[in-house]
Amino acid sequence: MISLIMLMQYPKRKRVILHLMMLVMIFAIGMVFINNSTESISRSELSRLSLKMIALFMPFLVLFIQMDHHAPYFKSFDAYFGRSRMFFAKGFTSLIIFTYAWIVVMLVEQSLLTFLTHQMPDVTELHMRGLLHLDGMLLITIIPMIFKDKHKTLSILIPVAWIVLSMMLEDIDSRWITYLVPITIEAETMSNLAYTYKLCYSVLVMIFSHQKSVWETI
Repeated sequence: MISLIMLMQYPKRKRVILHLMMLVMIFAIGMVFINNSTESISRSELSRLSLKMIALFMPFLVLFIQMDHHAPYFKSFDAYFGRSRMFFAKGFTSLIIFTYAWIVVMLVEQSLLTFLTHQMPDVTELHMRGLLHLDGMLLITIIPMIFKDKHKTLSILIPVAWIVLSMMLEDIDSRWITYLVPITIEAETMSNLAYTYKLCYSVLVMIFSHQKSVWETI
């Protein structure tokens, strides 16, 4: 079933656009490095700047991946395979695509960082990128619950709102706020509970989204 969803939801044209988006992300990261790479700048500072650039692109990447979640051609499959089965299959497929894109971009970014600074990544650096990946996973569960196929034009508001909230949270010095609004910020660097509560949020949103999908008419 997953291979069938992959073929229908991600045809050749959409796969080409996905790879173009990945190239744009890599190009933007490269421009950050070119504009800020000096002998006096540390790897941690370059890593922080590139992470901010990745965080700007990530919500739009997830939105593109989830754009056809409610496409009309899936309705017949919902009736045949069952809504629950199709819901989780489509979500898992989107997670595979996002993780693939994420790994490719992260490998290029980390290779460039290592080449420019001659230093290996530390735990904090990898930790923040893992948290940002969980942000993408949370968005994968949020987007299908909020917008429908007939409201695609309004879906752009989701990544815009996500970015605005993340910028607002950067200026708020309160860990409780970061627990209530699970968006990755630098203050979470040393939080051991960050992975746990982000996964809990993802599971809760997935449950609500699944129930909403089951209750709707085909």
